Amino acid sequence: LQDAVATELKVSDTPEEEAAENPDEPPMLPTPQPKVPPTMAIIAHPQLHRYFSDFYPAIAWLVENNVPTVIVGPSDPDPSWKQDEVLLKAFGCDVVLPKRLNPYPMCLPNNPKVRKCNHIIGFRGGKIIPKDKVTRTKIDLLAKDYNVR
Repeated sequence: LQDAVATELKVSDTPEEEAAENPDEPPMLPTPQPKVPPTMAIIAHPQLHRYFSDFYPAIAWLVENNVPTVIVGPSDPDPSWKQDEVLLKAFGCDVVLPKRLNPYPMCLPNNPKVRKCNHIIGFRGGKIIPKDKVTRTKIDLLAKDYNVR
């Protein structure tokens, strides 16, 4: 039974392998890359301090395609208020809208001190660091007392 299920669920690694396994079906084409970048991107609560390396490909793509991007910071207090702008600059982003309180945060009806979507930071373009420098950049940030993983 396990062999039958494994055979049924086998995923081909390449379109050529799939074409060889299913000669009567047309081969699958690779997923096309978008030709026109989005007009704008909004990233809500990215926790860059926790997912710095994980966000590298997305941030690099946004920077290289010169996409205006807004980071919406999470609740207050949060490390992102102190760090996100620094981390974006460490990636090589040109910050065009320095951190500021979001004029439209989500607050509890009876307690405006409890804020979600606390702040915003905007960037567009820049000179992204090479991928092989991400770990070195994290070490440099840690040496400056920034919390980054």
